[in-house]
Amino acid sequence: MSESTSLYMAELLRLKEILEASFKSDSASIFLIDEIYRGTNTVERIASSSAVLRQLSSQSVCLVTTHDVELSELLNDSYQLWHFAETGDVERPFDFKLKAGLNSERNAIKLMERVGYPAIIVDEARALANVSGKA
Repeated sequence: MSESTSLYMAELLRLKEILEASFKSDSASIFLIDEIYRGTNTVERIASSSAVLRQLSSQSVCLVTTHDVELSELLNDSYQLWHFAETGDVERPFDFKLKAGLNSERNAIKLMERVGYPAIIVDEARALANVSGKA
């Protein structure tokens, strides 16, 4: 905010730099990207992320974290998918051991409940997410 730039604009410019670096490089590059384009709306985030990540994977090694299941599904032919399993513990909710494949567990609402959010909020979130009591 001190630079009068939105989160999305900052991400947009940084990823443009990454793309330009990958185009110019004659040698293999490695890029680490955490939660790509998290500063914009879901539809355009998934579409833009998919296009950028496909291009990067064609020229470089690219490690990406995302909570976007839709993005993971779009990229499963270009990327290897890995995830952490849940432990059920609030203090250490994940085991931090990489497991192959897409994580099919939903945990955001479950974690809200475990850390003590009011039941009225947890219940409404579950209803809105159309999640059973397993969330």
